[in-house]
Amino acid sequence: MGVPDFRVGGRNFATLASQDEGFGNLKLTPKLQQLLIAESPDIFLPINGGWGRIGMTHIRLAGAKYLIALSDRLARTERRFPRRSTIYDFHPTVLA
Repeated sequence: MGVPDFRVGGRNFATLASQDEGFGNLKLTPKLQQLLIAESPDIFLPINGGWGRIGMTHIRLAGAKYLIALSDRLARTERRFPRRSTIYDFHPTVLA
């Protein structure tokens, strides 16, 4: 696709595919998506349509510090859990 992406354990969990609109895109579970939107609706919003219903989420690039922190937490979690575990079910505050 030619856009920057963020990976943990070889799995893509975020891209800058919507950076022209001021957003990054996160690949989350619907449960985690709901938690993040409830906590920070000014930073997170679901992508329109079916993609949003399955957990694809916009993050305002103004909140990019959060994305960097999330990436770091996921990387640390990847070292603590087996490769086949689903790290996307964890809430970021639990991963610290």
